[in-house]
Amino acid sequence: MKLYKEYKIHAARFLSKLPGDHPCSKMHGHTFFVKVLLSGEVKPENDFVIDFFELDNLFNIHVFKILDHSVLNEVDELSSPTTENIAKWVYNRLKSVLPMLSSVTVTEGGSYGCIYEGE
Repeated sequence: MKLYKEYKIHAARFLSKLPGDHPCSKMHGHTFFVKVLLSGEVKPENDFVIDFFELDNLFNIHVFKILDHSVLNEVDELSSPTTENIAKWVYNRLKSVLPMLSSVTVTEGGSYGCIYEGE
């Protein structure tokens, strides 16, 4: 069984590895959508793969409280906060507390994003 939950994070960043004339090299903000995909068996004691309340708590502790309304470049291990690096960072933060994690998708807009499935 697969299930997912999508979260919204507001944050600022600049992409320092880009040339100075690139608009993303300057500080700017985004609303990021983070989709967490889990795979597992339904537990007979509650008929859940995971209780969404539990998933929300884990996401809030390990991701949301750190990233929301922050400057992503100042977050440990996220000095180059590309969409790709954000997806990898979120995945790595959650995998140890959510072994059933299959992938993390991060989008900045409706037409582009990144899916990270671990290494």
